[in-house]
Amino acid sequence: MEITPEIIKNLLVSLVNPKYPDLIHDYMIKSSTKGDYTAHAIGVIVEPEKYTEMETYNGNPFSGLDSKVEKDVKDTLRYVGLGPTNSTVSLFVLED
Repeated sequence: MEITPEIIKNLLVSLVNPKYPDLIHDYMIKSSTKGDYTAHAIGVIVEPEKYTEMETYNGNPFSGLDSKVEKDVKDTLRYVGLGPTNSTVSLFVLED
C-alpha cells in the first residue's frame, strides 16, 4: 500500500489535532521519491494567536511547544512505518 499525502494528513488530523485544540490550522505534506526511497516533509501550519499564547505558557517562551508538536507528529507517522529517517516536521506560523 502506498502512503499518500492524503493518508498522512487524515492520520494527523485524527490523532494530533485533538491534542492541540485551536492550534493546528492545516498541514502541508510534500513527498519525494528517489528510487525505492520516499521522504516526506510535513509542515504544520498553526494559528498565530494560539501559538503565541501556548508558546509563552507559564511565562517561559522556550517551553518546547515546537518540539512537543513535532514529536507528536513523528509518533503518529510511525504508525504507518515512517520513521525519523524518512520524515521531517516543521511548524509554520502564518499571518493572514
